[in-house]
Amino acid sequence: VKRGVTAHAKHKKVFKAADNREDYTGMGTTAVAGLVSGDVITVGSAGDSRAYVFSNGALTQITRDDSWVSAAWAEGILSADEIERHPLKNVITKAIGAKEDIDITVVEYKLKPGDVAMICSDGLHSIINDEQILAAVTPFPATLQEAAAKLIDAANEAGGKDNVSVVLLRLTE
Repeated sequence: VKRGVTAHAKHKKVFKAADNREDYTGMGTTAVAGLVSGDVITVGSAGDSRAYVFSNGALTQITRDDSWVSAAWAEGILSADEIERHPLKNVITKAIGAKEDIDITVVEYKLKPGDVAMICSDGLHSIINDEQILAAVTPFPATLQEAAAKLIDAANEAGGKDNVSVVLLRLTE
């Protein structure tokens, strides 16, 4: 299977750069990438960059953050409300290049015609929550460029200080 080869090769490059230069020690990055084949999107992720699907007026997160609070929520230690306010909410447990080896999380999601898949950085979802993300594009704009601009504007207007990256894809008939 070739789908993980590129991600692992990039991970090794980042790790080697961090390992070879003292000023890069501990360097790493989050990543999310998607590949569409027919009506299935396969998403690979590491860290807290996310993939979502807009479908029939609803928003569904299809990746799970590799973070301390996400793991604590899965174990029942934190509630969903506590995650948003927790002081460790930005502590990630997996990053490209941070360790010698990495296990990329891969998920598949079956899209329906008209669904819009989104991959985004935490510059979007850490500034505005899922309800605000959905509200920013309701009703959904005619073009994906307009939808992406609305999402980025919403994050910036909410006080975003981080880079905001948004990539959208619509499944057509």
